[in-house]
Amino acid sequence: MAFNFSQGAQGAARYDAKLVILGASGVGKTCLGLRFVKDQFVTYTASTIGASFLVKELTVDKQKVSLQIWDTAGQERFRSMAPLYYRGAVAAILVCSITDEGSFEKLKEWVRELQANVNEPLVLAIACNKADMAEHRVVPYNTAAQYAASIGALIYETSAKQNTGVNELFTEVARKLVSSRFRTTENTSSTPRNPLPDPMSDMGERRRGCC
Repeated sequence: MAFNFSQGAQGAARYDAKLVILGASGVGKTCLGLRFVKDQFVTYTASTIGASFLVKELTVDKQKVSLQIWDTAGQERFRSMAPLYYRGAVAAILVCSITDEGSFEKLKEWVRELQANVNEPLVLAIACNKADMAEHRVVPYNTAAQYAASIGALIYETSAKQNTGVNELFTEVARKLVSSRFRTTENTSSTPRNPLPDPMSDMGERRRGCC
């Protein structure tokens, strides 16, 4: 699994974790990642081709965690590439738009794909994005919350535009990783591992998109 226990320059332990963001095209996956990592919001972003890669280090419960965030393409023509990016992930954020019922159905397809192809348990979270467009809502929160409960996932309503729920979403995923996975790793092995490799040379380009 793609999480490692490594030793920082000051001797402090740090956990490195691979997190993948999945969802239909145009639901705001890239905007969520950029808001969390760089505190940026861009009204127009290029569609992801293949996947893009971001890193954010944070501290939860006094534990340093480095999240390697893989933002995957939502377009159907890149669907076959998805296993390359979610393989080895220890957490997945599944994104839908509250203004697009089809994106919620696509989210369920991603969950089924993960369940069929990932042997190890994942920390799952659902992001009901574009909460700033509540007047156009077609995905009721209760519906999404019931589904999240059925698969054991965290759920947050988010708005990358208004910076609502974004930090809470990623931080809670990291907290759950620390409590449910990394503590076990620390207890079973005290030997620091090498950091995860930097896959930037493999990243795709970007072309049209959304927030």
